[in-house]
Amino acid sequence: MSLRTLYDDYAVSMAATIVCYLIFKTSRTCRFYVRIVAYHAVIIMCAAYLIILAFVMPGNINNYFNAKYCGVPLLWLIRPILRLSVHIRGLEKLYKCSSPFIIVCNHQSSLDVYPLFRIIPPRTVSLAKKALLYVPVFGQAAWLIHTVFIDRKNLDTTLQTFEKVITDMKKKKFNLWIFPEGTRNYNHDGLLPFKKGAFHLAVRAQ
Repeated sequence: MSLRTLYDDYAVSMAATIVCYLIFKTSRTCRFYVRIVAYHAVIIMCAAYLIILAFVMPGNINNYFNAKYCGVPLLWLIRPILRLSVHIRGLEKLYKCSSPFIIVCNHQSSLDVYPLFRIIPPRTVSLAKKALLYVPVFGQAAWLIHTVFIDRKNLDTTLQTFEKVITDMKKKKFNLWIFPEGTRNYNHDGLLPFKKGAFHLAVRAQ
């Protein structure tokens, strides 16, 4: 390959980079999609990391907690693109609690994974709707790290799952992270009504 060819390739690459940068800076739509793609690329990488982790340390209840060592650095690296920050207060109080306990959290978007990574205490797993199990890579990773899936359309199955979770929490001394609104809150004007499941589990798991 001649020096002229290398120079031409470099010039084309630089021109393409400048054009992409200008589009990113001037188009809100472009910035939105770039951020969405970057964020979900990190989530997929974290899911792949968790799949490997689950095979290296199968049955480890701390695999959820260990996800932060992949997710937090990667999300920090793309922070200039995402323009996303997390402010934490009172985390030391959460870490002083004795397992098992229930953590309740409101739910607005897939971005909730980032603060979850930042504050999740050891020996904690999450409760999620069964539909997430079928999301490629993410669902399989969640299943391997002991996510508790519930079928919201089948009350009997949900109650059976809750009974098993209560028994396991008492026996294995792990915590459960729940989004008690039951779905995402798209209105951003406060909290949706809480489902009763989180409170029943908290009482029964004592």
